[in-house]
Amino acid sequence: MMFVFRNKKRLLYLSTALLISSLTLYFSISTITGKRGLSALMDLKKEIEYNKLLLKNISFEREKLSNKVFGLYEKSLDLDLLDEQARNALGYVSPKELMVVLDVE
Repeated sequence: MMFVFRNKKRLLYLSTALLISSLTLYFSISTITGKRGLSALMDLKKEIEYNKLLLKNISFEREKLSNKVFGLYEKSLDLDLLDEQARNALGYVSPKELMVVLDVE
């Protein structure tokens, strides 16, 4: 009887240790590779850096276009910019000018 009780007790300790070890392993792996784990965090940080760079480039382009539009306002009209825009829109080239056409694709 005592022998059976010791075996049951050992089996209980062993199964408890196995359960705790399994749970620890599961949560450790989940912490690293899970949907909200460390690898997902690293991917999100990379995506944030990429989007910050993209935002910076878009802001720069917006600023350039804003300056170009500002130069076309009536109060601050830049005649050179107006001439350039009209030539681009109408395809006009003076006979005294040399035109180089670049095929950009």
